[in-house]
Amino acid sequence: MRVGAGNVINDGLVRKVADKTAQLTVEQIRSKSPLLNVLGQSFEIRKVGTMYDIETGKVKFYSDV
Repeated sequence: MRVGAGNVINDGLVRKVADKTAQLTVEQIRSKSPLLNVLGQSFEIRKVGTMYDIETGKVKFYSDV
């Protein structure tokens, strides 16, 4: 936990919210884009959620979103 600008920030909670937002964004793209779904089903493209960690420079890939 850290304090910033007078607010206590729970890093774990912030990370969970950011992860869920990335997952929901991919789900929303899948549900609202028939063309992308067709291309995904024919393996011409793949929709993958990711999260970039600015502190470590690492990218987390969501394989099951």
